[in-house]
Amino acid sequence: MDHESEEHGNGKSSVIDIIGTRKRYYNIAHKYKEVVKEQPKALKFGTLRRYQMAGLQWLVSLYNNNLNGVVIHFDA
Repeated sequence: MDHESEEHGNGKSSVIDIIGTRKRYYNIAHKYKEVVKEQPKALKFGTLRRYQMAGLQWLVSLYNNNLNGVVIHFDA
């Protein structure tokens, strides 16, 4: 019974475990990292916003690590 209460007590340890697991998985899956520091040269008009640059870096990481992913945009 004590073991159960330690594991599920206030729920914080399980949340921390999930976050840690996700970080470990991401670091393993995205072994090859390439930082996107500047706007793509193929983009002739306009500039990407910070969140778009982050998305581009994620897509580059997927490609470099031979992974699949889906980008979804939700309108508010």
